Amino acid sequence: MEEIVQFRILGPVSAWVDGRQLALPAAKQQALLAAGLLSTGRTVPVYRFVDALWDGAAPATAPGLIKSYVSALRRVLHLRGAAPVILTRPPGYLFQVGPGALDLHQFESLVAEGRRAGSAGRPEDASRALQSALQLWQGPALGGLGGSYLLAEGERLEELRRAAVEDRIAADLALGRAAAVLPELIGLVAADPLRERLRGQLMVALARVGRQADALDVYRRGRTLLNENFGLDPGPELQRLHQAVLTGRETAQPERISARPACPAQLPPDTIDLTGRDAVVEAVRVALRDAATVGGAATTIAISGIAGVGKSALAVHSAHAARAHFPGGQLYATFDAGGRAVEPGELLARFLRALGYHDPDIPASTAERTALFRSALASRRVLILLDGVRSECQVRPLLPGTPGSAVLVASRARLAGLECARHVPLDVLAPAESVRLLAHLAGADRVRADPTAAREIAVHCGHLPLALRAAGARLAARPRWSLSALAGRLRDESRRLDELTVGDLCLRVRLEASYLNLNEPERRAFTLLGTAGLPSLTPSVAARVLSVSTVEAERRLDRLAETRLVDLVVAGADGQLQYQFHELTRLYARERGEAATNIY
Repeated sequence: MEEIVQFRILGPVSAWVDGRQLALPAAKQQALLAAGLLSTGRTVPVYRFVDALWDGAAPATAPGLIKSYVSALRRVLHLRGAAPVILTRPPGYLFQVGPGALDLHQFESLVAEGRRAGSAGRPEDASRALQSALQLWQGPALGGLGGSYLLAEGERLEELRRAAVEDRIAADLALGRAAAVLPELIGLVAADPLRERLRGQLMVALARVGRQADALDVYRRGRTLLNENFGLDPGPELQRLHQAVLTGRETAQPERISARPACPAQLPPDTIDLTGRDAVVEAVRVALRDAATVGGAATTIAISGIAGVGKSALAVHSAHAARAHFPGGQLYATFDAGGRAVEPGELLARFLRALGYHDPDIPASTAERTALFRSALASRRVLILLDGVRSECQVRPLLPGTPGSAVLVASRARLAGLECARHVPLDVLAPAESVRLLAHLAGADRVRADPTAAREIAVHCGHLPLALRAAGARLAARPRWSLSALAGRLRDESRRLDELTVGDLCLRVRLEASYLNLNEPERRAFTLLGTAGLPSLTPSVAARVLSVSTVEAERRLDRLAETRLVDLVVAGADGQLQYQFHELTRLYARERGEAATNIY
């Protein structure tokens, strides 16, 4: 019979077989095991383990040490006849455990079962399942293993536990157990006075045992705490409970147990390989970590760049790298829904639902939703990722009002008017990095066999990640194609954008979204200037091409630069600003110009 290793991380990190605890190696190996178990079923890059173990102060030998630590763990965990726990999966390792072999998975399953029961009106079943989930805890998550990553992950797990405690108390209150949970609630509120749901549950329990005056006092002390520390009022649910106690109704309906996750985790899937972006990813990750741990105002980071440069992939990857520092959850939204601009008020409603608010509690106006959203984040550390942003006014209503949370924005525009934001401009890849990305996608052997063609493909792609990914995808799907064959096809400018389209990897679609955002004179400027074939443009040169004044030409160039259809390069020797088209954007402008000519 196959032996199965059972793992525990909801307390000291440990491994067990048939009731016998295995002797794990030293603390570094335990930390590596914990980091791997937190990401079971997903390949974790070696650098993530390095970050987890050395917290930004890794020795030069860190990758080799990770390899030796993995070997030490395998000697303990890989039992004869049992499935291996740690698999080598470039660029790192994949940890796999059997069904029910990790206490965290059991906990999550029982909590989900309890929430479903609560939502279905079965509080007895809900209480039983949630209590079983909480009994899996044997102490502080991860046993207090050090390092900012594991400490932050431990805090995230503790947040899950606290939310499960609240749900179990809600079920007990629905069962009429107010007197039984009252002592527990008093201690929980004293330990975490900003947690409004606990405070509301304490008010309900006090009111139901005939202590209405004490329930009102609990509300008053909570309101004072919020006002004096954050300038905020209690949320609508706590205010509703206050009115219910004042009028003698306490709670007309038992508290609802949400079937939603206690902590939203809405980030899109991670992109493990971001060639050539290591330094930028690390800078963004550190800024997000500092936002969650150092304090001060809520942090906003705005990543900007031309279409196809990899803003969204960088933002998602950076958000995943910093996820553990935001135990209150991660929210994600895009403002571009199939060409339709999404309003901030619509996204606020989505975010509030994800945070556990029900539709009757969500105000109608955007301003009121913003106020409620900021109140909901006052006692949480939440990471918000906003993609496809077009202007500052879309972002401002979604900014938290208190420290600890962070907003990561991906936009073609630089968003210079966004107050106190850290700006991260993203450029195309360096030539060597372009070839390295192509090798990763199409195969290193093929690139080594024809490096000249690989460099030519990179040049025809303008070193733009989206175009390189399309080229790599075409080569990967056609293993008998030579790189020279694709390079030859890309030499034809009239076909190049078509050749660099694979599925939804389509630069033309991205550019069209920006083009359609222009008015008619701006579109005309884009097509005429793009087909002029000039290596760079000044306002005076653009004025002659467009037959307009220099002032008007500069205004149109500025508008094209705002939408990243041209790039502002430098001031020339005469002090005039100079603008350039990316080569693939120039080809798109020529397409649009030819299409307009054919219409007329």
